[in-house]
Amino acid sequence: MNPMDPLSFDRAVRSAAARGAQFLASLRSNQPEAAADVHAAVGRVANREVLDFVRDLPSGDPIQSAALRWMHYLIDLRVNAAALAQVAHAYRRVTHSVRRPILAELSPHGMLLHALAEPERRAEWLDALIQVGPGVRDASLLLWERRMELSQRMGFDSPEAMAPTTDLDVTGQLTQTQELLEQAGPGDLQGFLRIALASEASEGWPAQLNARTMTDFFREGSWFYKLSPRFDPWPKPVAPASFLRGFVALGRHFFEAAASPALPFSVAHDPYGLGTSRSGALFCLMGSSEAFLRRALGIGPHRARESVRLLAQSLLLETRVAALRHQLAQLALQGSAALYAALEEQSSRALGFALPRSLALVLLRPDVDAAQRTVGIALAASQFVRLRDEHDEDFFRNPRAAEQLRGEASFAPEVRVAPEQHAAGVSDLHNLLKERLR
Repeated sequence: MNPMDPLSFDRAVRSAAARGAQFLASLRSNQPEAAADVHAAVGRVANREVLDFVRDLPSGDPIQSAALRWMHYLIDLRVNAAALAQVAHAYRRVTHSVRRPILAELSPHGMLLHALAEPERRAEWLDALIQVGPGVRDASLLLWERRMELSQRMGFDSPEAMAPTTDLDVTGQLTQTQELLEQAGPGDLQGFLRIALASEASEGWPAQLNARTMTDFFREGSWFYKLSPRFDPWPKPVAPASFLRGFVALGRHFFEAAASPALPFSVAHDPYGLGTSRSGALFCLMGSSEAFLRRALGIGPHRARESVRLLAQSLLLETRVAALRHQLAQLALQGSAALYAALEEQSSRALGFALPRSLALVLLRPDVDAAQRTVGIALAASQFVRLRDEHDEDFFRNPRAAEQLRGEASFAPEVRVAPEQHAAGVSDLHNLLKERLR
């Protein structure tokens, strides 16, 4: 039985996607929504009857493959809404008594914020976080185990098989930048956070991190002209790396806002967001380039080169963190024993030190798009090099470059990447980071 026609299905997917995004955003706020509410709302389309309808669509139907990806994503969201809420609750709302470095009642998230903002007391805040980390870790393990069970019930080997992107060779991606990590030498978790924050590259950044300050950087190139992106709340900046995260968010919103309204929603937008992740990484590469720092922030040549180096170190660590998140997700699918058995080796390789067991899935919290985010960084490096070659190093100011990317974003987003394309991106990423780290 066909429960709806394709157009009605597409409208239902748009509504469910918006409701799901609202729920996920609420989990990051102080007013989380009830999992039962999103379960009911998303369940109107994410159910067995509609899934069978989509599977029965003709294989040549342009909406069929995109619709299946949305069904897999929304069914996962519906079934695991309570588990997602429990992870957020353990991380953001369950408070613990802290005695050092101060007497306080704080959530793990609150402790991490203190560790990031207070370098002189960072070691004590990290010790406190290590003590309370197992609550978040165990809730996250349960979520991934449930995801594995769901994918198997739906006939897949793993959740990633429900939304394949590429044959992701994380080992190769890490190997390419291994010597750059050794040169950066984080040594331990404190050193890692110090490098990741890039606090010494503070010159020129605005006091506020919000939609106006971020879009103003790209006003000359008319990147957001006649676009209406829906921005999530912006975090309070604690270091220059906060602005790198801001550029990622900006690029993701740019890509989604530039999608063509003429296409069905489920075709124009992909729930796992490979194109979105690539766009976010591209904006981050633009915003950390020497041309950007000199022209947009007004920094002198010598200081700009030093800031580029510091920001490149932060980017290097993020590329390796993204790969490790993907690895942790794959391990978590196999259960706690598999995660604990491989954690020391995998984290030592990716970060340069062993991540404490109690912080697994706490500091690095992967999601269902972990593969797409990892691949997206490599693809963005190739895209950055291409745009720089076509439009010069300050292409962030070039309306033609902006129009080119807006045009590309108006087509149905790519969801699969050939292994050779990914390998080329990894090579471009290595060369780009090496160039900036000189």
